[in-house]
Amino acid sequence: MGTAILAAITQAIVVIIIDSYPDTLLLFQINDVLYPTFIAMFLLHGARLRWDRTPLSIKIVGAVWYGLLVVAVLFYEMVKLPNEGQVLFFHLKNTSSREEGQMLIINGVYAIGRGYEFYAHAFRLFAIIIILYSYIRTTEIAKEAKINNSRWILIISIISASVWPIGLMGEMLFLWDDAQILINLHFFDLITIAGVTFIAIKYPETLLISKTQIIRVLRVHKDLAEKYYTEKIPDEKSGTIQDYVSFLMAIMPELFKENIKEK
Repeated sequence: MGTAILAAITQAIVVIIIDSYPDTLLLFQINDVLYPTFIAMFLLHGARLRWDRTPLSIKIVGAVWYGLLVVAVLFYEMVKLPNEGQVLFFHLKNTSSREEGQMLIINGVYAIGRGYEFYAHAFRLFAIIIILYSYIRTTEIAKEAKINNSRWILIISIISASVWPIGLMGEMLFLWDDAQILINLHFFDLITIAGVTFIAIKYPETLLISKTQIIRVLRVHKDLAEKYYTEKIPDEKSGTIQDYVSFLMAIMPELFKENIKEK
């Protein structure tokens, strides 16, 4: 969670710099890398419980895809793509065959840039699909513990996040007004972050990320678990405590075996 927050802060700083210096193309590309990284860390790690639950094939595909994305970012910066206005101006002011040939070259370079953007958003969509897949696997464990109160909130957040790359990929095929596309769809990012933040605050048990974090949670709630097995818990609290302890036992049963035997 801390790493994801750090990535978000870094992205915010990059965006501020971009707004201050609009000609810094490289910063735009850094931001394009940070955004899917933020989604992958904050949502993917939040939706699943353990990295071990993610199939090796998905890990490999994700790592290779992200590596290629970084290479694409570097290539995109080296190309120094012309903007839309430059291409249009060149097209209107030049009509000879030689100049038309130059126009085709510029259009080709611009197409590479748009192809990169399409590729980058495809990676974001890939990350969201993994998030949804991981969350479905997670709910199989959480069902018996009856802690799926956040299910629809998370699903809505995932859907709102998917609107961004899907919408951009679709509009880039037919429209060329990139600025307007960003304005139209950026609102869905706010919905996504708000939804995940709400889950993190209200249902922290659904954001257990790794075995190490689960152990930390168990240490914090060790007294709670011991009271559950040794003392009489008030009726109004027993249901919640039982659900929470059952959930932890379902995730890491080996950590509870000795306690249960002793009690």
